[in-house]
Amino acid sequence: MFFAYASSQLDLFTGERAERPGSLSRYNAKLTLERLIKECAVKEAELGLAHPSNAPTHDDISTVNERLPGYIITHSINASKLEPRSSCYSVAAIPMMDQFSYQIIYNKGTGDSNKTCLPIIKEDKSECKDGTW
Repeated sequence: MFFAYASSQLDLFTGERAERPGSLSRYNAKLTLERLIKECAVKEAELGLAHPSNAPTHDDISTVNERLPGYIITHSINASKLEPRSSCYSVAAIPMMDQFSYQIIYNKGTGDSNKTCLPIIKEDKSECKDGTW
């Protein structure tokens, strides 16, 4: 009985103590966004071989919504819906319930990624304390 209680208080992926009830879904949202950026790079390589002028869009990786329950995938953390031909190197997860929104913007020229979150909560234990994750 003690083992079941203790393990239910831990995030199964990070081994850290779960601070809020939705920590697993937030972890999945961030992980999914990182996977989408990788899928975008793979798709760009595939399209580049066939048509060098083609750049991948969200249409090329749009099946993600089925893999991310509780979130809507879009091009921007401030967007209300997905624009059909926007670059897939900018992707965000907007929650359908009261949780954090996450975004990654990847610069393929420099290889840098900007990971932002909202709302910013100035608590020591918040995963969105300074607006990044």
